[in-house]
Amino acid sequence: MRFISLYFTKPSVALIYALRTAIHIAQIFTPRVACLHASQVIVLDIEASLALFNGPGALYKRLLGQLQQQGLQPVAALAPTAQGAIWLSQYPGTLQRRCLALPTLHRRLDALQLQYIQSLAPWQGWLHGIGCTHLGQLRRLPRQALQQRTAPTLLQALDYAYGHAPQLYTWEPAPEHFNHTQELDFRLEHAPGLLYPLQRLIDQACLWLNLRQRSCRQLHFLLHHEKGRKAQPPTLLSLSISEPAWQTHSFLPVLKEQLGRCALPAPAIAVTLRIDHSEPRAVHSTTLFPEPGQWQRNEQQLFDLLRARLGPHSLLAPRPRADHRPEIANRWAPMACSIRPAEKPVTGMLPTAPPPRPFFMLDTPQALTVVNHRPTHNQHPLTLVQGPERIESGWWEASARQARDYFIAQDPQGIQYWVFRPSPSRANANTERWFLHGLFA
Repeated sequence: MRFISLYFTKPSVALIYALRTAIHIAQIFTPRVACLHASQVIVLDIEASLALFNGPGALYKRLLGQLQQQGLQPVAALAPTAQGAIWLSQYPGTLQRRCLALPTLHRRLDALQLQYIQSLAPWQGWLHGIGCTHLGQLRRLPRQALQQRTAPTLLQALDYAYGHAPQLYTWEPAPEHFNHTQELDFRLEHAPGLLYPLQRLIDQACLWLNLRQRSCRQLHFLLHHEKGRKAQPPTLLSLSISEPAWQTHSFLPVLKEQLGRCALPAPAIAVTLRIDHSEPRAVHSTTLFPEPGQWQRNEQQLFDLLRARLGPHSLLAPRPRADHRPEIANRWAPMACSIRPAEKPVTGMLPTAPPPRPFFMLDTPQALTVVNHRPTHNQHPLTLVQGPERIESGWWEASARQARDYFIAQDPQGIQYWVFRPSPSRANANTERWFLHGLFA
């Protein structure tokens, strides 16, 4: 068996946060994690995970690396028994805290001084009085006499530490939902100051997502304000991204933009992060070449950032309608967080090449000056290079009926325009009118 013990040396208000975060990190490596709150210790049974993480040494280093990324630096120990690992991690001073074989563990434990072992504190005075100062000396005392003068728990602790008896723990269950609240150290009056505590909550949420092998598109923050006479309901801040994610860097840029645009109605004293919906994580390609979907994900991340910076109604996406009239067919709407893929053509129908359309359409067609029967734009005569294309539709609506002949025109600088004139059946015989409706890229 192999066990890792994580001992948090400095009890403080943040100890509960540290233990909870460490549990989430530990459960990424093994489901068998126990938390001893009274001893400020977390125990991991890593025997079943050794093959997956290339042995105890590699797993030990990766676990400590993950803890350091979250700002946690507990004293860690690796041993064949859980109690032995706990005593090695709790022992102060310089000590080799990693061992894989029972004989090596016995030598390390025999050298430990009894005054530094917390579980033996009730008998420290009596043991010191009989000249017993190290674990090795305690282990050589007669068991029957030792049991009569102390308690069965002392011998049990020795048997657990030296591997003479199995020790049972209650393993922490993996949470089914994520809903965590963090108290702030001081009142925050401006939203950008919430970035650090919210980032720590996102770190915990991403650990939970990694543990559950899931991802999410939305995070909901509740910013709690002071209670009492001037109490106000919590402020809701929802963070949405286009592609499901499970890493902090996917949410952080959007969070920074939203906090920069958020105004708090009252100082915040606590924050809550809630994940209402998560989905199974997509399996990434392990091939040599990057997968095509990566470019689309990068594009969606840019859209998320622009939407958070400029507002949800500033980023538009085309929403064309099935109508021949350009003013009605060309529609734009606020871009949603997730763009639906284009519908595939019906089987059996041959796709036809659409007629050329300009990159930029005017909301209202602009009247052009006509000189010598030629339309002009910015005092430059336009030359018709393609057309006409007749668009005649809307006969079922008297006020929206259209009959136009569209042309592609070009000015002397080579810029192309989409212009039209009323069709002869609708035009006034005494006037010749031209209109600008779009510009080509």
